[in-house]
Amino acid sequence: MSIYAKRVALLRDRMKERGIGAYLITSSDDHASEYPASYYEARKWISGFTGSAGILVVGVEEAGLYTDGRYYIQAEKELDGSSIDLMKQQDPETMDLLSYIQKVSKGLAIAGDFTTISAKDGLDLEGLHQKLVGVDLVNELWEDRPALPKEPAFCYPLAYTGVSAKEKITRLQEKLKEVHGEVQILTTLDDIAYLCNIRGNDIAYNPMVLSYMMITGKSATLYVDGEKLSQELEAYLKTEGITWKEYNSFYQDVKELKNQSVMVDENRINYEIYSLLTKNSCVLLDYTNPTYLWKAIKNEVEIKNTRIAHKKDGLAVTKFIHWLKKEIRTNSSLTEVSVANVLEELRKAQGQYIEPSFTTISAYGENAALMHYNPYQRSEEVFLRPEHMLLVDSGGQYLEGTTDITRTIALGPCSEEEIHHYTVTLKGFLALMNARFLRGVGGRNLDILARGPLWSECMDYRCGTGHGVGHLLGVHEGPNAFRYKETPLHGEDVPIVPGMITTDEPGVYVEGAYGIRIENELLCVSLSKNEYGEFLGFEPLTWAPIEMDLVDHSLLSAQEEKWLKDYMEQVLEHLKDGLTLDEQNWLASLNC
Repeated sequence: MSIYAKRVALLRDRMKERGIGAYLITSSDDHASEYPASYYEARKWISGFTGSAGILVVGVEEAGLYTDGRYYIQAEKELDGSSIDLMKQQDPETMDLLSYIQKVSKGLAIAGDFTTISAKDGLDLEGLHQKLVGVDLVNELWEDRPALPKEPAFCYPLAYTGVSAKEKITRLQEKLKEVHGEVQILTTLDDIAYLCNIRGNDIAYNPMVLSYMMITGKSATLYVDGEKLSQELEAYLKTEGITWKEYNSFYQDVKELKNQSVMVDENRINYEIYSLLTKNSCVLLDYTNPTYLWKAIKNEVEIKNTRIAHKKDGLAVTKFIHWLKKEIRTNSSLTEVSVANVLEELRKAQGQYIEPSFTTISAYGENAALMHYNPYQRSEEVFLRPEHMLLVDSGGQYLEGTTDITRTIALGPCSEEEIHHYTVTLKGFLALMNARFLRGVGGRNLDILARGPLWSECMDYRCGTGHGVGHLLGVHEGPNAFRYKETPLHGEDVPIVPGMITTDEPGVYVEGAYGIRIENELLCVSLSKNEYGEFLGFEPLTWAPIEMDLVDHSLLSAQEEKWLKDYMEQVLEHLKDGLTLDEQNWLASLNC
């Protein structure tokens, strides 16, 4: 029996003692974070599944892990021997989550740590009309559970944000007044970091601070561990009209809210908070956090800084590709991890670099078919050979902004099929990057531009085409995205408007063979206005060469050839001042 199967069995023993029929373990924390601190990795500890999205349901006799198409291949491998079944969320033959919970619970109570379950999901559980029990059973079993982080927070200066915290809070208070609310509760870390213009290091790859906020018409209170605050940061908060209280006092203050109108986002507060408020007869005003959209539309200062971050990042990636193309010819010791480390060093050399924006995906050959492959989790290293393709999806957190880029690199001869699929992916990538559309169009409308060339060959990829990107915040940020359908993780579509930054990353993933992805970040800009309305388009923010050795030019139209040529010329123009003469000549030769 594997260690994970043993842990599932131990959890069932605790469940039996309390009359619990189904126990839920999410991927989240109190704050609905995408990458929670290690303290919250209960689902990983129990199941062995390391993906960033998934809900584990442990029933009386069976257990299932629900996750999306990005992780099907990965989950099948990681769950092997765990006694946990893979439940494919997007497979029409998979039982829906609520029905599965009801089935495996056998009429007994349903439980979980309600601080890590969203209010919306909690309300869905209420609909099953079974007893709900809020309890953290994993904490009783996990003896060496990591502590909550205590990393210092810091002020993010106005030179990078463009708008003061005081102005943002005033705007939020006006919104609160507009909806006749007395209090707003914020628990999502990116919203709080954006609102207060603070950053930290409590979440891997996301420069955020574990915190909560309560805003009234006259006050703004930040709940944060006082050990994270320097004297300078305390003074800054006071200047911006923000008072602070200890992080652990938040739930007690929630309990003291009685008979008040409270503005919350039920998708982004946890079920524990929701339950406390409703128990105290508070009127809940369910609105999407206003800051969710505000931070998605970057102001001119943020855009200016983001362009700087992308120039630095483009230099690092371009230097990396140039180095790798030469090194692979003679160096037989290169591995997925060693080349990823070289790229990291090149980013560090750019200045104002803080950390990666996510774990670098450096995937050779068949490993690239795993969309979220992690080379650092392998027991043995994968060596590169001067043939086939290496997919590198990486990004950086710079003081000026957040980056995300993918390039698929030919290390030597590639098959006709690989070249064909790369070219088809490129066609979709170029079509979306060069799109023109009327204001009011959403990402769901635009998604087909990237998928069209693949759909014409009856192929697809099991993920969205692109996601929003934060400004020295999360690399995955809503509400803007390119995806053609609603999923359990992503709800209503929103219009793509000027100031939004969204990735463009179609791909091909052939299990057991190879994976292909090309990714740029795109800034939505206004192009023109006429009697039909306002036409919008995209400005590429990402500058790094496209792999020309994988392009079958016979498949490209004259318009696509022009798009490709123009982009490659712009890459050289943007980066040449930071490249050596050898690197410049190499880059120029790619577009000949």
